[in-house]
Amino acid sequence: MNMIDKLIEKIKQTNNPTVIGLDPRYEMLPKCVTDKYPKTLEGVGQAIVEYNKALIDATCDIIPAIKPQIAFYEMFGIPGMEAFEETCKYAKEKEMIVIADIKSILLFKDVELFKLFFAFNILSKKPSDINTNIPPSTKPSAGSNQAM
Repeated sequence: MNMIDKLIEKIKQTNNPTVIGLDPRYEMLPKCVTDKYPKTLEGVGQAIVEYNKALIDATCDIIPAIKPQIAFYEMFGIPGMEAFEETCKYAKEKEMIVIADIKSILLFKDVELFKLFFAFNILSKKPSDINTNIPPSTKPSAGSNQAM
C-alpha cells in the first residue's frame, strides 16, 4: 500500500481529514514544559519532544496525521533535528501518518525564523536571550513563510 492509500485509510478510520502541524516555537511552549529543561539547545530539543509527544498522545486516536515543518527544528541545530526525528518516530509508533514538510529554513523569507536561526546557531544565544519582536516595517508580508 502506498503512502496516499495509507493516509486515505487512516482518514476513513478516524473519520477526520485533519492534519496537525507540529511547528514548535520555543517561546510559545508552556512554561510548565520549558522550566523542566536547561536553557540550551539540548534543553530546547527535550522540551519540544515532550510537548510534541503530549500533542500526539492527545490526538492520535482522532487525527490521522502529523505534519512537522523541519525549519522549526533546524533552527535549534542538531538537538532540534533529533527532536524532529524523535517526534516522527513517536507519531509512527502511535500509528499516525507523518507528512514531513522539509522545506529548509534557508528557503524561507521569514525574518523572524532567520533571526532565531542565527541567534541560536551563530551567536550561541540561549532561548531566553532572544528578542523576537520585529519592528512593523520589517515584518514579513502575508504569505512570506512560503518557499521561494
